[in-house]
Amino acid sequence: MTRTPAGRWVEPEEIESASVFLASKASNFVNGQILFVDGGILANFGYVKGENDI
Repeated sequence: MTRTPAGRWVEPEEIESASVFLASKASNFVNGQILFVDGGILANFGYVKGENDI
């Protein structure tokens, strides 16, 4: 969990919210994208809290 900037695991409701958004009309103009619901781990790949702090 130290590699996740959110500092916690994902809750099922958070995955559900992203799925509902993509299935709704609110996402009509969203196409050709990958929506990562990962708490920021992909954006901070390689960062370990406490190890890379300056």
